Amino acid sequence: MTPTPTRIDANYQLIALGRPKAAPPTLAWRHLGHYPALDEALQARVDDVLAQLAANDGWLVTVEHLVIGPGADGPATILGHITEIGADPNDDRVPDPYNEAGARRWLMAVHDLHTLPQDG
Repeated sequence: MTPTPTRIDANYQLIALGRPKAAPPTLAWRHLGHYPALDEALQARVDDVLAQLAANDGWLVTVEHLVIGPGADGPATILGHITEIGADPNDDRVPDPYNEAGARRWLMAVHDLHTLPQDG
């Protein structure tokens, strides 16, 4: 379950990037919310990756996000994240609709996140 975005002055913003296949090659983005802690923004990112994978019926998808907040480069440090996940038809694989839990565990481990209480 995605943590609820909080007030606009929270520390971290989460933005999803997309590259439409139609011309012209522009970068589309969706603002997914403001979060008080980096872990909460990353948890929301995990949920969005899984939602995009589900929307693509489990087939291979590349998902890009920016987390903007305090870090090594100051209060608006940009942390870019790209994940390629899903079944690649070039590898003679088909999607496994029952593997969302495994994908979630893998994504949580990538971000060094622990299961939040609402995730069971």
